[in-house]
Amino acid sequence: MAIDSKARSVNTSKPWLLVTLVDGSHSMSADWVGTKRSMAEIVEQSVNNMLYDMALHYSISEGEGEDVLKDRIHLRLLTYSGEDDVSDPIPLPGGSYYLHSDGEDGWVKNYSELHRYNGSQAEIPRWFKHVPNGKTPMLKAFQTARRVIEEHISQFPDSFPPVLLNISDGEPSDCGDPIDWSRLTTECEAIRSLGSDGNHPIICNVHLDPRGRGLPSLYPEKPPSENGIEDGLWRSSSKISDLKGFQANHSIPEVARDGNGDRRFFVFNSDLMHFHEFLSFSTRLGTNLSAPPSRYVDFTEEE
Repeated sequence: MAIDSKARSVNTSKPWLLVTLVDGSHSMSADWVGTKRSMAEIVEQSVNNMLYDMALHYSISEGEGEDVLKDRIHLRLLTYSGEDDVSDPIPLPGGSYYLHSDGEDGWVKNYSELHRYNGSQAEIPRWFKHVPNGKTPMLKAFQTARRVIEEHISQFPDSFPPVLLNISDGEPSDCGDPIDWSRLTTECEAIRSLGSDGNHPIICNVHLDPRGRGLPSLYPEKPPSENGIEDGLWRSSSKISDLKGFQANHSIPEVARDGNGDRRFFVFNSDLMHFHEFLSFSTRLGTNLSAPPSRYVDFTEEE
């Protein structure tokens, strides 16, 4: 399911979809080793920074006398926690599967407050507040995401491939006991099979371990440990080799281009800098403004 090298535009007629899943389970309240900050706070700040960057650089254009919102990026932000709760931190209009950028119900305007995080020099919009609680119904979150992606592909079949970004510190609580990882990997295979050639969704996983077990790993060729959480999430991630259209430009970081074809969109136990890089990378897949003129993605309006 390799993406061809033909250029594809991201614009208001062919918007890009980002679905972000955030583990909201109680364990996310633990401090992440060496940071003296909870994983919940780190993830909240990183996700809000990502949304702020997308709003500033890809959703707002200068108009006559005021900024004009462009409906280029569609968003669904979901948290999964409790027994089987999958919820929307940003209110979703009735009957909708995802949020548009513009309009009164659009995600760009619908942040709750401006907030300054520890170590930050400026306030940023706070779309998402992370309050850890309960278990980890990850499978249900992926099932919800699949319905969102199906709907978007049916509405915009020629748009840039949707990206699903999942951030978690643990294993699903809704895949049996003992955990049957095949239930999650099968769901992810179903998601990656959606769409047509060149438009299959991309699944990215970030796994944070609060106890720091295992060395940090970026886009590994194999899971950091076999038959565990890392193995299940690694196998649920898309192969970088499936995006051959990006190899000719600089969309993929250098570290991800080396090695064999088994490298995957998976990050394990990386520090905050690499976590931000990974989140930024997921947006660059659909909004690459810094690539050379021959870039794969053209993020401009059609004439």
